[in-house]
Amino acid sequence: MHKWKRGEIMKKFFGLFIIVLLVTLTGCGRNNNTLRCEVSEDGAKNVTEITFKDDRVTKMTSTMTMDDAGEDAKEFLEFMCAMMADEEDITCTVNKNGITLVVDFSNYTNDELAGEFGTDLSRAGVKAFLEDEGHTCK
Repeated sequence: MHKWKRGEIMKKFFGLFIIVLLVTLTGCGRNNNTLRCEVSEDGAKNVTEITFKDDRVTKMTSTMTMDDAGEDAKEFLEFMCAMMADEEDITCTVNKNGITLVVDFSNYTNDELAGEFGTDLSRAGVKAFLEDEGHTCK
């Protein structure tokens, strides 16, 4: 069994640190096919992540949290999820302070997507559409 010397451990740790640093700084490994947008209004915050493949929206995850998610709000959100229960492309979950919707858009036509995100379905077009709607996107 090999016993590591202190210097060897530091060299390996430093090498790993440099690799992670280079990947982080150069953007390698970053998923440029995801758009993250946020909007806040009246004590509610909505964070939406949209995934693209070949310049086409394939998935959207939207999480809405509320500052004061009382029992009435929770019942309303559960009602919303129940209304979407039959939709095979939508998963709805009520959380402690809000709701999470996951929509699989992979089987939607471009016309159906245009109804959700405007006519330019590229990443830049969807970003511009959502920013016009008041979202801040990264």
